[in-house]
Amino acid sequence: MNIGPECLLSEDESIDVVNDNLRLIQNKRFFKFGTDALLLSAFVDTKLRQSIAELGCGTGIISLLLASRDRAKIIHAIEVQPYFASLTERNAELNGLSDKVMVYEKNVSDVKGDIFGREVDAVVTNPPYMKMTSGKHNDTEEKLAARHELHGTIDQFISCASRIIKHGGDLFVVYRQDRLTDLLVSMRTNRFEPKLITFVYPDSVSQPAFVMVKAKYGAATGGLKTSEPFYIYDSPANKGEKRKYSDKMEFVLHNGYFPQ
Repeated sequence: MNIGPECLLSEDESIDVVNDNLRLIQNKRFFKFGTDALLLSAFVDTKLRQSIAELGCGTGIISLLLASRDRAKIIHAIEVQPYFASLTERNAELNGLSDKVMVYEKNVSDVKGDIFGREVDAVVTNPPYMKMTSGKHNDTEEKLAARHELHGTIDQFISCASRIIKHGGDLFVVYRQDRLTDLLVSMRTNRFEPKLITFVYPDSVSQPAFVMVKAKYGAATGGLKTSEPFYIYDSPANKGEKRKYSDKMEFVLHNGYFPQ
């Protein structure tokens, strides 16, 4: 008798087939994974690493995509909320990736340098974007934690990355563009040198939706590059019309990495 994770769904959960034909258990009461997570997974370059850590894994979609695309032999997924830590484990099992995705139920502030037995080669994170003093607070605790710095500030996330990464390792972050200064300052404070910034726009007439930054731990200062703007759609939104993805977005969706 099949007693796999798909047979143990709660009434609020469903299984969706997402990118790379992954099957993802998601809960309708919480946020489903979005474009920022999808693009961040593609922002990680294609070389095979020994290990990558994800800070704040949520449903586990970024770790699952990295594992399915052979970005690392082992993905260490860290999540403070018990429900989402369990959900990531279930999603890894559902996709036959339990041997590659290791889940840790921990707050980033409590993660020490020796948690994995050795330093990781890269860290990836899609941290909460908003300060606790910003936005509405009438959501569930799970939604509040996904949006706001309830369980860790941006500096605590970047500090955690500095404790677990090897010298010369890469950090990949997606964040709100209006808090880019906070991110860059935290990187410098924690010995990460930003090397590449990509602004992601809904279309050519809109403000950026978010920004992605690649930084290197212990690197010399300087050498920062800004890539061409990345547009998700090829035209502005028109009421009643379904928008077409841009060529670059289509490339990412089909290949799982960014065009060079």
